[in-house]
Amino acid sequence: FVKICEQAKAYLDMKGELVSGLNLINNTNLEFFPVKNKAEIFRLKGDFMLKMNDCENANVAYSNAITLFKHLPKGWISWGNYCDMIFKETQEEVWLEYAASCFFQGVKYGVSNSRSHLARILYLLSFDTQNEPVGRALDKYLEQLPHWVWLSWIPQLLLSLQRNEAQHCKLVLLKIAQVYPQALYYWLRTYLMERRDVATKTEMGRNMLAQQRMQQAMLANNAANNSSAGGNLTSDNQVHQAAQSGGATGSHEGGNLQGQEVDRSTVEGGTSTSHDQGQQSSTGAEGSQNALRRNNGLGWVTSAASAFDAAKDIMEALRSKHTNLANELELLLSEIGSRFVTLPEERLLAVVNALLHRCYKYPTATTGEVPQSLKKELSGVCRACFSQDAVNKHVDFVKEYKQDFERDLDPDSATTFPSTLAELTERLKHWKNILQSNVEDRFPAVLKLEEESKVLRDFHVVDVELPGQYFTDQVG
Repeated sequence: FVKICEQAKAYLDMKGELVSGLNLINNTNLEFFPVKNKAEIFRLKGDFMLKMNDCENANVAYSNAITLFKHLPKGWISWGNYCDMIFKETQEEVWLEYAASCFFQGVKYGVSNSRSHLARILYLLSFDTQNEPVGRALDKYLEQLPHWVWLSWIPQLLLSLQRNEAQHCKLVLLKIAQVYPQALYYWLRTYLMERRDVATKTEMGRNMLAQQRMQQAMLANNAANNSSAGGNLTSDNQVHQAAQSGGATGSHEGGNLQGQEVDRSTVEGGTSTSHDQGQQSSTGAEGSQNALRRNNGLGWVTSAASAFDAAKDIMEALRSKHTNLANELELLLSEIGSRFVTLPEERLLAVVNALLHRCYKYPTATTGEVPQSLKKELSGVCRACFSQDAVNKHVDFVKEYKQDFERDLDPDSATTFPSTLAELTERLKHWKNILQSNVEDRFPAVLKLEEESKVLRDFHVVDVELPGQYFTDQVG
């Protein structure tokens, strides 16, 4: 059996030997082989048929292989690849569902490198169709899959919380939180910390929108009252028409904030330019484009906020299921984060080094002017490194570096800022040497744990596992 399989695989990879390989398989007497080996030979026959563009017979061969032995992981993967190929050609949704189901069955029955096959599944899930065939297949097979296969894809699953497949990926992450909490905790904690600002901005944006809608309603009421008291009939009609169109759009969108924002901007654009017909068309077009830009931004922020809420739900589930472990990990990470942060000199040195490498990449590094993008970055560095927060926390650092650094490298200092890219490069080199020398001279190369953190010195591990132990395939 092994000889026939290896021979067939060799024919499959050799140019012009497909017919010879297929004849080898067709002439093989299958009576002497167990069912599993028969199924593998049918799978190889399907590979030959597929490579010879005989798709119909390839499908039959894969079907025969799985019918003979359902627990053949390679058979499921080969059939899944076939269905995936047919879906790419026909774009028929049924083949997408077949492909996803076959891939899940292959992973379920223990195909080698099962983690790598999840890459295609996650890709298909990201571009799932409206009826969500891949999502339905994931929900169906989730409990049957070994949960460790998802551990390498935790970052991708977290990012998917911000896209259409969020509800399906959330189920996967909740399952990981139950079975492998520590593997998820580090990624999930970082994800939540990075997106706190987005969630805060979203809440502020919602409040601002609510205030704007209230102000708009008050203005509409005032306009209606004024018109009923004997105001201009024309303006009265315009206000009522605008209010009616706004109400119709709002009800059509079902209370969608984005729809109301577009409608409000369109109404305002229409009323403010009613004096000039020619000006109205150009201004209306520009206003609609600005409204669409605001809509896109609002939609992204809203999805980011919903992703943040989903991640919070997952963290709460993890903490409720593994309370002791979560407390230990939080203590460990908080202490490391507070005791072993980089010093302001080290951060400034890293930024200067990065900017210096940026200068080297410009083709006119000797005679050209400083690009506007680089000026913008330098302004941001000066604001960030010498902000009011830095002044309060690192008084000595600000006192030593702020004045000279801003004099040499702040674009707002027009009289002292370099006029050419070459001069800027020299100043960055100068500052790199100063900072590197100070960091090496003033700060020790070795730190003793017992001196830096008493908490970590006395830290006793109960539930915390060794990090990185889930990067190899597990059996069972």
